[in-house]
Amino acid sequence: MSEEIVDEPYAPDVPVLVTVEALGRWLRQQIEDDEREYAIVALEGVSSYVREATGKDWLNQDGTAVVGVPQSIRTVVLQMAGRIWRNAEGVIQDTAGPFTSRWSEKVAEGLYFTPAEAEIIDRNKGSKRSGLYSLPVTMGGFDPDVLAAERDPYGEGWPL
Repeated sequence: MSEEIVDEPYAPDVPVLVTVEALGRWLRQQIEDDEREYAIVALEGVSSYVREATGKDWLNQDGTAVVGVPQSIRTVVLQMAGRIWRNAEGVIQDTAGPFTSRWSEKVAEGLYFTPAEAEIIDRNKGSKRSGLYSLPVTMGGFDPDVLAAERDPYGEGWPL
């Protein structure tokens, strides 16, 4: 049994991290109505990629609006979506007569972070921390006798 594929306009389940209008400003061009759907698809793919890499979704409690996205993350999304927009086919080399243009081999891989973008993503990762860090601890209001009595099931008091 084959599954029927329905061709319907693209509507992302999760709001994109930047708007189509912001992408147009980034590209310094007006995104026309007939191009808007492709722009949304590109932004949704990049937004999903960035969310997965950071472990954050930047959504309100209802999941209906984007909140608190750092400008650096918005810039990464715009840079990546801009690469897709300018070179959707992932062309690595183009020759016209005696002239040749060449782009990075990474373009053929589809979505990718440049080294600078990867640093921004690392700085904005969720609660996963790596490396050496310290956690300050205070003992304000600590009473060892209360703690020992609460932990000793026989009421004899455990030495601390």
